[in-house]
Amino acid sequence: MDNTVQDCAKILNISPQQQQQLHDYVDLLRQWQPRLNLVSHNTLPDIWTRHILDSGQIAKLLPITSATLILDIGSGAGFPGMVLGVITDACFVLVEADLRKTIFLQEVARVLFPKQHILPTPKVRILNQRIEKTSFLAADIITARAVASLDQLFEWAIPQWHKNSRAIFFKGKNFQHEVDVAMKRWLFDYELVQSVASDDSKILLINFLKRK
Repeated sequence: MDNTVQDCAKILNISPQQQQQLHDYVDLLRQWQPRLNLVSHNTLPDIWTRHILDSGQIAKLLPITSATLILDIGSGAGFPGMVLGVITDACFVLVEADLRKTIFLQEVARVLFPKQHILPTPKVRILNQRIEKTSFLAADIITARAVASLDQLFEWAIPQWHKNSRAIFFKGKNFQHEVDVAMKRWLFDYELVQSVASDDSKILLINFLKRK
C-alpha cells in the first residue's frame, strides 16, 4: 500500500478492514475498466484520491446511522454510493440504467458485502433502471456524482424528496452557473463545501428543495 492510500485512509478515518474492502473494490474496477470504461482513464493513476477519497469525504457532512437510507442516482462505477457503503453503517440503493455497469456493481456488492443476504435489510440494493422509473424510496440522503446539471438533478430528486430529505451533489468549477440556472425553477437552500480531493471540486449540501 503506497503513501497515497495511507493518506486517504487516514483522512477518511477508516479501519484496516474497510481499507482492505476498498482495495478489493479498486482491484475489481481496474479489472473491469478495459471492458466498461467505468472511470476516465486519466484518473486511474490517482484513483484513491480522485474517486475513493472524493466519494468518502461526504460521510462527515451529515449524521449517518444504520437507519439511514441513501439513494445514489446514476451510480455508474459506484461513486459515491459503494464507497459510502463500506465506510458507513447506512443502507444504500444504487440506481444505474446501464446494464453492464449494473452487473459490475452487483459483483462489487457480492465481493464487499458477502453476508448482506442474511441481514434483515440488504446493505446495498442495486436497481437497473432509470431514476425517473424508480418508485418512491423515502431516502434520507440523495447523492449524485458527475451525472447531470443541478437543474436536472433536482428534477430527478424531487419525486424522491420528503420533508426530512437532504441531498449531496458533487460539482466542478462551474457550480455557480449551475446554481444560478437552477434558481430560475427551484427554491432551495444549500451549503457549499470545498472538496478535500480537488481544488476545483465543490460539494453542494441541499437542505431544502421545492419547485417554484
